[in-house]
Amino acid sequence: MFVRDDLRAIAGKVRGKVFTACGQDADVVISTDPTHVGYLCGYRSLLFDLMRDYRSAAIVTRDKAVLVTGASDVAAALDHYLAPSGLSLDALRANPRGIRVPLKTSYQKYRDAGFSTPSGKLEIFSSALSVIGEPPLPEFRAPFAEAPGFPLTLTSAKSPLYCHSQHRNLARLRRIEPDPVAELSPATAAARGIGEGDWLAITTLRARVRARARLNATLADGIVAARHGWWQACPELELPGYDALDFDGANINLAIGIEAADPVSGAAPHRCYPCQIEKLR
Repeated sequence: MFVRDDLRAIAGKVRGKVFTACGQDADVVISTDPTHVGYLCGYRSLLFDLMRDYRSAAIVTRDKAVLVTGASDVAAALDHYLAPSGLSLDALRANPRGIRVPLKTSYQKYRDAGFSTPSGKLEIFSSALSVIGEPPLPEFRAPFAEAPGFPLTLTSAKSPLYCHSQHRNLARLRRIEPDPVAELSPATAAARGIGEGDWLAITTLRARVRARARLNATLADGIVAARHGWWQACPELELPGYDALDFDGANINLAIGIEAADPVSGAAPHRCYPCQIEKLR
């Protein structure tokens, strides 16, 4: 696939925090989560050049503090961060049980300083958005409301059973939700000869992925609600994994383009993208 080839062509790729499908093609995987202190691993040949000088996330954070503050050493960097509180590193070292700092809580600060908006007021009509030509009041925009050949609307969400794209390799969880799911109304399914539990193909302008149909009578007709994050196999239950960059896989993110990215936030249209579905034989 061209996506994977492009990724592999980039030298020195770094992936943060967790192992995912994209992390398989990274040169270095480094934790950005403080709960994963001491976690620095990687793939491919570049890893072996770095292993002799690996560092924990805590050490990386410490060195970053020195770089950001311009301090000469770690102690000076910590003193820089502590300065607004009136404390110092030496004072904390001298009081290992901690120092109680009297704090004054200020309420309704906006009465004196206003809000952090151009007008200083609580804005319902956003003057900042108006200046750049965007709607100053919230409005709904349907990306590709009329895309020929794609009459349905694809939306997606995280499964509450799993943590993002992780843990589908755990048998205890996978037994509950063994396959990628796409919910649709009974009317939408019937119009295409799709029944509960049937495998279906979700096709968009970008890609084609698969999921099992789950009928949901509370869902509006014309909506396909899929779940992202499917790539891991579960050997214990002999359930397959799915290539995250393969158009025959189950990675719903692959099917959603950025042609209609939000002009303000840059967010991709994961909640509203034109699609078509068909039953897989």
